[in-house]
Amino acid sequence: MSGVELNVPSIARWDIRITAGGMATSSSTSLAKIWQRTSIVLDAISRSLTRRHSGSPGGPYPALTFVTKEIAEEIFEVSRRRSIPDSVRAGRSHIVPYRRGEDFRTRHARRLSANLDREDEVRRWCEQRRLTLRITNEGHHWQITDGGFLAEWWPSSAKLVIGKHWQKGIHCHDYKQVLKVIDDAYRQRRVDWPA
Repeated sequence: MSGVELNVPSIARWDIRITAGGMATSSSTSLAKIWQRTSIVLDAISRSLTRRHSGSPGGPYPALTFVTKEIAEEIFEVSRRRSIPDSVRAGRSHIVPYRRGEDFRTRHARRLSANLDREDEVRRWCEQRRLTLRITNEGHHWQITDGGFLAEWWPSSAKLVIGKHWQKGIHCHDYKQVLKVIDDAYRQRRVDWPA
C-alpha cells in the first residue's frame, strides 16, 4: 500500500489519503487546501508526540498514528483564524474614497499612505487634548491614549477599537473619521477637553 488512510468523520465526510511522499489527496479540492495549511500543525504535533514518548518501551512514534476528536478540532481551529467584523461604519471617506474594482491590497496601501501623510495633523490634535499618539508596526497600528482611555486604529484595514471592546469595532477609513469618533467617545465619558 502506498499510503495510510486517515478518516476523521466528525470533521469531514472525506477520506484523506497520505501518500508515501507526504502529499494529501482527497475528493475535495478545498479539503486538500485545508490539509496543506494544517500540515505544519500536524508536523508539530507529531514532533511533540515523538519527544514526549521517546523514552517509552515502544520507542518514538515515527509519525502521527492517531487523531482524536480534540486534536482534530484544535488543528482546524488553529488553521483558520477569523476576524471580528466591525459593528458600526463611520461612513464614506472623502480623503480615501472607495474605488470600484480596486484590489483590496492596493486599497489598504492607499489608506495607510494617505493617513501617514497626515500624522503631524493628528499629533497636533492629540496634543491639544493632552492625548498621546503612538504609531507602531510601520504605521499599521495607531494608539491614542491618556492613560485611562485607549483607542486603537489600524488604518490599512480601517478598524478602530475603543477600550479593547473588539466586538464593537468601528470601520473608519481616514484619520478625520477616527478623530471624530474618538472625540465623541471621549465626550461620552463626560470628560471635557481642555480649553
